[in-house]
Amino acid sequence: MKILFDYQAFIQRYGGVPKYFVEMLKYFPKESFVLSVPFSDNQFLMESGLASPWHIAFDRGFKGKYQLYSQLGQIYSSYKICQGRYDIYHPTLYRIYGTKFLPKGKRLVVTIHDLNYSKIPNLYPNPIEYLPQKEIAIRADHIIAISQNTKKDLIEQWNIPENKITTIYHGISDKLMNLSENRLHSRRYILYVGYRAPYKNWRNCLIAYSRIAQKYSDVDLICTGSLFNKNEAVQIAKLGLNNRVIAVKASEVEMAILYRDAELFVYPSFYEGFGMPILEAMVYGCPVVLSNASCFPEIAGDAGAYFNPYKVEDIQYSMMKVLDDLHYRKELVKKGVDRIKMFSWKKCAEQHWALYKSLL
Repeated sequence: MKILFDYQAFIQRYGGVPKYFVEMLKYFPKESFVLSVPFSDNQFLMESGLASPWHIAFDRGFKGKYQLYSQLGQIYSSYKICQGRYDIYHPTLYRIYGTKFLPKGKRLVVTIHDLNYSKIPNLYPNPIEYLPQKEIAIRADHIIAISQNTKKDLIEQWNIPENKITTIYHGISDKLMNLSENRLHSRRYILYVGYRAPYKNWRNCLIAYSRIAQKYSDVDLICTGSLFNKNEAVQIAKLGLNNRVIAVKASEVEMAILYRDAELFVYPSFYEGFGMPILEAMVYGCPVVLSNASCFPEIAGDAGAYFNPYKVEDIQYSMMKVLDDLHYRKELVKKGVDRIKMFSWKKCAEQHWALYKSLL
């Protein structure tokens, strides 16, 4: 049995989707899959040794770089799909280019991470861009949903038959050992991880933090991912938080240290498919404060402090409770350590393998 995975997710340098594929494939026999990724700067892929893509001006961006990577990836992957030297084609995202090249008898499996644009369309400026997701889900021989909530959405939103969907949870990477004892940020801080797109609800989180900052003069807000854009910088300045809200580009090791030393991790999204940072925070003993929306209660269980993401005062209260109540904080950390035992990449890989075999 051989599985073909294409280039799409690996256009991203970081991100939960490429990390999912890389961590899962570490447990597959090397001869059992093909990664059709000719060009990529993806950190997870490079560090894994699963593939050796080429780079153009690595560590430097230029206008059109990732569009070029995408075009070259699509050409190369189309060739690989046409060759037919595999049993199952598993596109890593939702572009449907590959389906017209799929030889007869080859099976198509797709992982659906969330139905955000269908559930919260007002937060997506151009929903038509996401139509291929529905098209490829309907075309697929089988769908992997990364949470029961996503499976429910597929059934209710798109009328996908339940027997065509299998829920397989993401795993969680082992705790990194021998980390430096030195802090990356000397002051106390709240940690925000990931993109700051509208559905991530960063604006409400920022306003809630601005109120906390008035009471706690020694607690900053650190945001990992990209540096602040012009609009974000203006929002921060208007709130008088230029020296209190800090953007950091962090490596995997630096992320581990940031989780370890944070007062809490806040995850304010309106909607998600899984929420991998929830488990990453728990691995490093960081209390998790998060939305009571979508899949979050399913993933975090009783190991999270929940809030209504639409209410700034609710976000503020939940973060302040963790900052103020040491016993509550320790209780969340203990429950988090127990919760992560439910999730492993080995288990995730085994369930994928069993599903692939069942389709042949």
